[in-house]
Amino acid sequence: MKLNYKRTFVIGLVFFSITMMASLHDSLTPKILYSFGVGETLIGIIMAVDNVFAIAMMPLFGYLSDRTNSKYGKRTPFFFVGTILASVFLIMLPIADNMRNLPLFIACLFGFLLSLATYRSPGVSVMSDVTPKPLRSKANGVINLMGTLAGIVGIVLTSLFYKERILEWEYNAIGDKVPVLGANGLPILDNSVNNIGIYIAVAAIAIIAMLIYVFSVNENKLVKEREEIEKQLGIIQSDESGESQKQKLSPEEKKSLILILFSISLWFFGYNAVITFFSNYATTVLGIEGGGFSKYLLVANVGGVIAFIPAGIVAGKLGRKKTILTGVAILTTAFASGIFFTKETPLLYGLFMLAGIGWATINVNSLPMITEFAQSSNIGQFTGYYYFASMSAQTLTPVISGFLIENLSIGYRVLFIYATVFVALSALPISFSKHGDSLAVNSGSILERFEDM
Repeated sequence: MKLNYKRTFVIGLVFFSITMMASLHDSLTPKILYSFGVGETLIGIIMAVDNVFAIAMMPLFGYLSDRTNSKYGKRTPFFFVGTILASVFLIMLPIADNMRNLPLFIACLFGFLLSLATYRSPGVSVMSDVTPKPLRSKANGVINLMGTLAGIVGIVLTSLFYKERILEWEYNAIGDKVPVLGANGLPILDNSVNNIGIYIAVAAIAIIAMLIYVFSVNENKLVKEREEIEKQLGIIQSDESGESQKQKLSPEEKKSLILILFSISLWFFGYNAVITFFSNYATTVLGIEGGGFSKYLLVANVGGVIAFIPAGIVAGKLGRKKTILTGVAILTTAFASGIFFTKETPLLYGLFMLAGIGWATINVNSLPMITEFAQSSNIGQFTGYYYFASMSAQTLTPVISGFLIENLSIGYRVLFIYATVFVALSALPISFSKHGDSLAVNSGSILERFEDM
């Protein structure tokens, strides 16, 4: 059974668009809010809004897209409209920043996040729609590779063109770098700095990616091809009308599903805290100025590029659960090492390379474990479950970690301790799951029948 890599890369443009815009938001929004004098707890709450929208909107739009029937497919209309709206609101963010209008910035941010949520679940569901179940780990590796490349594009643009708006800094009692406050109690800013070019470039690339997808992918045709393959392999059953029958999960399957979703929440608790606050952590603890923090995120993404496709292949040999547990161990080791760094050093490159490899190994196989429980008619629904688990964690963790940073005496230095604990705990629930592994591992007869065909 062979994956059509060329087609999967084109389908990955959906995730490319989502990830590129979201990564720019994750990197720069906390710095903009910090320049407005917003505290870490409130920054965490604002950053959590993205995930509140996701929790509310992604299962809904996954459900709606499951029931959409158009000549363009179930998911494509959501991708088209959502990308255009998200791009418009994204460009408005630096405009509001330059105007020093916090209410306008928050309003545009909410519009951007809402637009992104409308097509995230439908967009990610496309891979499962068109890929036979045994190949979904490999396909998800390609999809995540596209997401990583998108992150790299955003990081490169940030490192080349982003300029810090805060003009003056000083050091506090524990040696962390903090902004000098002006007479109004807010950080003193360099008003000549304008970062709108980065946002325009990212929005333009996202729209181009969407157009390439729309004009290259015949969603309805590819779904029918996948259904025919799965019927011939006996993966799905068909009734007289030719439609796949819905089957209820057994109690053991439900238990495994819940355990896997719990693990997903825990590792996102740890990982997203680092993603949310690392740009500020780099300045305050490591003493890195401007967009210099982005080079370490770039290294993490390179680690992801290296690991994504091999992680899908390894899962086909060892199984998804074992591969994920290996990734958890790698990511835990990376975050635990981060606890001991209080200044910039070349060893940080190794830490972030390790983190990228670990996160890729986890991420490639977790969504396919969830969609393994789905039928062809409700893939969007189960994709929504995955995002409910991950986004619930991403909603709470910026608030909790931001509160700890703001109120504990060690400040930002609690970040990697927090991340290490949650990622390590994520290994426990999934260890007890008994379902969701790849059919390529559990049913050799399917592959044999495919080879006979």
